[in-house]
Amino acid sequence: MKKEELRQHLKVVRQNVADKKEKNNRIIGRLAKFLTIRKNIVRALEKDNSIFIYQSQGNEVDTNKFVFRHLDKYKFYFPDVYKDWSMDAVDAKGNKSVPLVAIVPLLGFNKDLHRIGFGKGCYDKYFKRYPKTIKIGLAYDECQCEFEADDFDVPLDYIITESRIICIRKI
Repeated sequence: MKKEELRQHLKVVRQNVADKKEKNNRIIGRLAKFLTIRKNIVRALEKDNSIFIYQSQGNEVDTNKFVFRHLDKYKFYFPDVYKDWSMDAVDAKGNKSVPLVAIVPLLGFNKDLHRIGFGKGCYDKYFKRYPKTIKIGLAYDECQCEFEADDFDVPLDYIITESRIICIRKI
């Protein structure tokens, strides 16, 4: 299956995830705990308590409650996407930063932690500019699939689902 066909299929899969609210809560609970116990992430957040995170829309794993619950703990930056599909991390006032930790959406992922997004390459371009960023994807278990990554695809460091935290390489 080509990537565009796979994207369309994964949109349907994500739309039809059963018990979505419960799964969202489990994913966000795992994320909150993970940020406090994984040593490389704890060290990064001690240096700079900033997190680059997406504002969830539609059927994405919902990050909004996480942001609101942790406003006193972390400084959040959100994607600011430009016409050429590049992007920066900006806070609510429009200030740019390069947080050491990024939490990203995805439609699907493979066993090598490559993500399928919406096909514009925004996150891949961002992570090529800032390769030291710790990349965490949030997904439902149903969204794991097989596909060949392209040369320009940047794999994630971790993926958190409702049942597991996946890491395949040492950081």
